[in-house]
Amino acid sequence: MMHRLLARAMRARAAPLRQGARNASHGGADAHKYSESVTPIEPSPMYSYAATGMGAVMWFWILWRAKHDLPHLLGFEHPWDHLHEHGDEEHH
Repeated sequence: MMHRLLARAMRARAAPLRQGARNASHGGADAHKYSESVTPIEPSPMYSYAATGMGAVMWFWILWRAKHDLPHLLGFEHPWDHLHEHGDEEHH
């Protein structure tokens, strides 16, 4: 019995691994069976409006941060460029 298990393990290790065909992106032969029978569930208007509002807030935040931080990130402005603009009239 142990000899058979060892022989099977050796054959399995020696044989090249074969990958079966995957039809996830192309559908395969019977893809038409499932695409016609499954209908997507429409979200309620509340979820659609909430998603649109959250997307608008997200883009507002991204553009706001880009307006204020992009020159610093790209190297056009440096933190030490504006040291004397804080109202100190006293020059050292």
